[in-house]
Amino acid sequence: MAVTGSTFDQNNSKYHVLCKKVHVRLVARAVSVILALGLITNLIYSVTRSMTVVFYSWVSGAFAVGVYGSLLYGVFKEKKMFTLPYLMFQATFMIILGIVLLIFIFTSAFSSSPLETIAEDFGGYDFTNRTNAQINADVRSFSVIMILLLAIFIVVQLWFFEVIYRFYHFLKDRETSFNFHMDTDFRIGD
Repeated sequence: MAVTGSTFDQNNSKYHVLCKKVHVRLVARAVSVILALGLITNLIYSVTRSMTVVFYSWVSGAFAVGVYGSLLYGVFKEKKMFTLPYLMFQATFMIILGIVLLIFIFTSAFSSSPLETIAEDFGGYDFTNRTNAQINADVRSFSVIMILLLAIFIVVQLWFFEVIYRFYHFLKDRETSFNFHMDTDFRIGD
């Protein structure tokens, strides 16, 4: 929604988040730093896990460096075009996360063997010298925890998307609020 014909008010309530208490600029900066720190934390965490997790984390991390680096630059320098890679990536990521959550739920309902592998790779479970009843109990608890964590993660990522999207519109409204009328001195032709 572009602001045309009126002056731009950066203190308008539509540019505030967190119950309209904090300006979207500050929250967008915090979100971009949190995402960058999350990437670093994920890479450190992956080193302590299996080769599957290391490979997944480092390949996705290589891609995320460009996306989050662009976001950091766009948020701190207030350049809306540099927030677009994150917005496109995040929209796709949310769809994929929803599909992963559904697959995880269906897998936990029908088969426990893939969940045992996931629990070993991501959760660090060791199922050697365990009875089937103990393994099933561990897999069930791991599944419930992972479903809850994935749901919370999706909600947080959706909120991050909304903050950056609102920041993008803040920059767009600010940019389009300047009305430059061509006076006769600036005309090229007669």
